[in-house]
Amino acid sequence: MHKADFNNKYKQFVKVIDDALNTLATESNVPQKTVYDAMRYSLLAGGKRLRPVLMLAVCEMLGGKAEDVVPYACAIEMIHTYSLIHDDYLQWIMTIIAGAGSQIIRFMVKQ
Repeated sequence: MHKADFNNKYKQFVKVIDDALNTLATESNVPQKTVYDAMRYSLLAGGKRLRPVLMLAVCEMLGGKAEDVVPYACAIEMIHTYSLIHDDYLQWIMTIIAGAGSQIIRFMVKQ
């Protein structure tokens, strides 16, 4: 596979994942809106999407259809995003007095 082909396929997979995540995390006026907004902020902030892209690529490489594993790839990305937020808690504890812009401070402290 040529580099241009790889880049195009990678971008295609990222778009599939981004579109699916946006559909799964649609905006809502639920009572827990602050938590929901924080979730959307982190989940839809973009990024390499390496984990879900690898899942789609391996599925195709093994003869499957990438669209069949999109929900699972999104779940992996959601778990990864959760782990980043969880790590933010320690950062929050260390920087809350300084007012740093971590995800926790953005959505919880400014209320």
